[in-house]
Amino acid sequence: MIRKYFLLFICLVILLPIRNVSAQDNTDNPVYIIQNGDTLSLIALRFGVSLSDLMNTNHISDPNSIEAGSQLIIPGLKGIQGILVTQEVPVGEDLHTISLRLQTLPQIIIRLNRITSPMEVYAGTSLILPQFQEEKTLKPEMLLTPDQSLLELSVLAKMNPWLLRQTNQLSGSWDILPGEMVYLPSKTSQKELNNFSPSISSLIVEPLPLKQGSTVVIKIRTNQPITLSGSLGNQELQFFPNGNNEYVALEGISAIADPGLVSFVLKGTEAGSSRFQFDQNILVQPGYYGEDPPLEVDPETLDLQVMESEDRQLTNLTQNATPEKMWSGSFKFPIDEPCIRSWFGNRRTYNSGVYRSYHAGVDFGVCADNLNILAPAPGNVVFTGLLNIHGNSTIIDHGWGIYTEYSHQAEIVVRVGDHVETGKIIGIIGATGRVTGPHLHWELRINGVPINPLEWVNNSFP
Repeated sequence: MIRKYFLLFICLVILLPIRNVSAQDNTDNPVYIIQNGDTLSLIALRFGVSLSDLMNTNHISDPNSIEAGSQLIIPGLKGIQGILVTQEVPVGEDLHTISLRLQTLPQIIIRLNRITSPMEVYAGTSLILPQFQEEKTLKPEMLLTPDQSLLELSVLAKMNPWLLRQTNQLSGSWDILPGEMVYLPSKTSQKELNNFSPSISSLIVEPLPLKQGSTVVIKIRTNQPITLSGSLGNQELQFFPNGNNEYVALEGISAIADPGLVSFVLKGTEAGSSRFQFDQNILVQPGYYGEDPPLEVDPETLDLQVMESEDRQLTNLTQNATPEKMWSGSFKFPIDEPCIRSWFGNRRTYNSGVYRSYHAGVDFGVCADNLNILAPAPGNVVFTGLLNIHGNSTIIDHGWGIYTEYSHQAEIVVRVGDHVETGKIIGIIGATGRVTGPHLHWELRINGVPINPLEWVNNSFP
């Protein structure tokens, strides 16, 4: 009888249809969520597996058939399971705090991302991380004070001391210092902390990673009045109140800033003169700008001393951040029919020279049935005049360190001190200064740093 049932079982196994393996069927290997820009070759390289193994495991015949958002089984990663997602490291976190929050061994994150040193993980670094349900993650909810032991802290947390040590990956009571945070399950009711200050409830730096030629927005929410200052690289940050206990600082990353790391420093003074300081490096990525065709211009406009002097003048005119924010929402184009002749950030050469400069604004050709230059947002006129390189120019202060400039005008129709609203005619397109023909050169500067003005047309800051 036993032999009869055994033979029946073998027959059923043979006759059962063979199914393709899907991510949902997989239990032994982790599943990666495909991101925009991913290719199978890049994914295989990132995880250190062969392309053929990756294709065979997922029954893929055409390597170009993958789509962002789809799931992909990653073979060969023994001991790692679950869904893998790609996330940028936020400001205030590092490899240690990420592993605590996700309750994942640092070795797993190191292995997934092929990290050779924990020092490689900066704010803005893109990491592949295991995804867990909210109730399985931890949050920093208690702080070890100078007069407190780990045993006392475990009593306050209502946790077994051994479990508290295990949860926070501590080898002993000596492994945590006063002022360091203790992570607890998110279901606890304690107040959540952060690496900055008890007065700060949240800190967001956008975008991450930073990018050459782009706007940086720093938003800080507090639970009490606070005085904030800081720096991003060599630029001093100025914070402005934005209602609901929120403070905002805007900064620009130069289009020729060195890719790599830039220092972010945050300082604060709280009630009672209590002070804090936080430092962390943030990753800066290249802007990947192109090159303009070689330009032939008046040689007198290429004098290096004249160029440097004019750039210093424009920087000085646009460095003072007035406390009144005069715009709301996105900026408008400064002409009626915006046809772009040269993009921001393009590298340039003049009179058969080398590519040693970059385009600090956007050039618009004459495509409308008029030559009107329009204010893109409300602001106050702080400069009008003739410049050697930029020709007849106007500069508008929009508040909070945001300035726009309009160059090469045939005629300026506003004066210093005028307040302008969106759409007001401020000048006429011309060909003064260093030009190859009539056009409008439009710049947007944040605290003196030129950034891509089209960002402000396509987005609403802050």
